[in-house]
Amino acid sequence: MEMNWLLKKKVIMIVNILLTIKKGRFTLEDKKTIKGYEGHYSITQSGKIYSHKRKRTMKRCGDEYGFHIVKLSKNGEATNHNVFELWKKHYPELNESEFKGAREAIY
Repeated sequence: MEMNWLLKKKVIMIVNILLTIKKGRFTLEDKKTIKGYEGHYSITQSGKIYSHKRKRTMKRCGDEYGFHIVKLSKNGEATNHNVFELWKKHYPELNESEFKGAREAIY
């Protein structure tokens, strides 16, 4: 059972890489599914939020690493999330310097 899950995870990662190459946005960044939003959103090692529905990363004002706050939707309900907090939750093993987005509001 554990082997099937691991194999499925690797296949999904390879498909994501191939889709990224096909669209001309090649990156080897690891993506993890955002807990509670499986099949909807993923977060990368650097803090980019990827929308599976739109098949692209969510961006703002030319900042390639996205929002400091992101609105995630599921089943018609949308909630705001701090991107840095999501990143810390999904990549606790990484140093905070690897997060490339804004940690707080920049106005």
